[in-house]
Amino acid sequence: MESGSWRDAKSHLQEVSQRIDNQTPKYRVIEEAGPDHDKTFVLGVYINDNLMGKGSGPSKQIAQQHAAHAALQEYEKRGQ
Repeated sequence: MESGSWRDAKSHLQEVSQRIDNQTPKYRVIEEAGPDHDKTFVLGVYINDNLMGKGSGPSKQIAQQHAAHAALQEYEKRGQ
């Protein structure tokens, strides 16, 4: 994967998805589990309405980063 000016997985995914698919990733909550003080969020990242990656974490922001990382790995598998 090429390096660029990206700071994190979300920024890098946005650059890659716009370059390859001409789309901006959209993040959606798939699941929330646990009590309010100790929730776990599962988010999916969608490009062209296709689920490209899922991630989980104690906050939506962390789950988004994990989902973006999974989507970047999916692009790598495709050789893009």
